[in-house]
Amino acid sequence: MDIVENSLKTLEDLKRIISRIEISELDLLKKEIFSAERLFFTGRGRSLLIMKSIAMRFMQFGFEVYLVGETNTPAFRKGDLLLAASASGETEGTLLNVRKAKNKKGRVAAFTGAKKSTLAELADVIVQIPAENFEKENKNGGTLPGGSYFETGLLVLGDNLIINLAAGKNIETARLFELHANLE
Repeated sequence: MDIVENSLKTLEDLKRIISRIEISELDLLKKEIFSAERLFFTGRGRSLLIMKSIAMRFMQFGFEVYLVGETNTPAFRKGDLLLAASASGETEGTLLNVRKAKNKKGRVAAFTGAKKSTLAELADVIVQIPAENFEKENKNGGTLPGGSYFETGLLVLGDNLIINLAAGKNIETARLFELHANLE
């Protein structure tokens, strides 16, 4: 299979995965985001890289956002929302941050591939991205290794989530260019 064919197969797989995301979960997530004072983002590995991208988009649309662990991140407090991502729902570093957020009386929204996981149990809102690990369960013949389907699905979902939220608040997409980095 060549690179283009493989990429097209990957897009088909992602379409199937994203089409299985529950709209009701996204509706609950949107309510949490709109009611939060500030948004904090966490994850580990590639999930963290995607969460950083999503956090940047939220900032560009005018939300107050922070990345857990960065030097300019303030204390988490009641009224804040922690958005956490872990495909397995068992990533220790992510769970540590989730438990701390809960202890501070904040809310937690989780993106996970596993509804039956510690992360799902701890979270106030769960958005399941039902991406099988095709490397371990090759029954569906996926084209990407490891958790790539979860992470890529999260990226696509995150960008579309912020566009939907912005439309709900009548924020023009041109707004993102006003807050886009100009020291690059």
